[in-house]
Amino acid sequence: MNCALAAMVAKGNSLKTHGFAFLWRHAFEVGLAPYVITLVNLSAFQGLPRWLLKYDSGLNDTTKRLLKILRDYAPEGHGHILDSICNAGTRFLEGFCEPRPETYTNWNSLRHKIFEHTDTIAFVGWGIFEELFFETLAIEYQGCEFDYKHNDSILAITMLDQIISENKLEVDWEKLGFNEEDEY
Repeated sequence: MNCALAAMVAKGNSLKTHGFAFLWRHAFEVGLAPYVITLVNLSAFQGLPRWLLKYDSGLNDTTKRLLKILRDYAPEGHGHILDSICNAGTRFLEGFCEPRPETYTNWNSLRHKIFEHTDTIAFVGWGIFEELFFETLAIEYQGCEFDYKHNDSILAITMLDQIISENKLEVDWEKLGFNEEDEY
């Protein structure tokens, strides 16, 4: 399972994406999946409306088309890239289990499920999440806190809680110059 996580990190980094994964085990003896890998991949375009509102830049037709896609379809990073990362790890699991991707949802929903009646086993990150995790780990080591492992999930959750807001990105489309009838 750790090899599957490492393969996912390698694929995520090779695709130049940003995300993370947790390996965890149900702490009760019920269910068909005693072990679960939770994947989260950052969708690059989700932050675009927030950035545009912050910097109040003018909107050209291409930007308006991208914003319309975000408004109408709300992509959350669940696409070919996430499938590629998942598949990179799946091939290392198929020899001893039947891995099945399921329940695509966002981090705000997943974050709470990871710690409900479970034991977290490992964390891995790719892209900026890998960098931030190792920076956090280095700070702990510099403070003589050597109990954390290179894949410590508790430290990872602490780090993630500091950098990921639980507030949903609520976009004021009217401030961006959109109304329901706009077509681009």
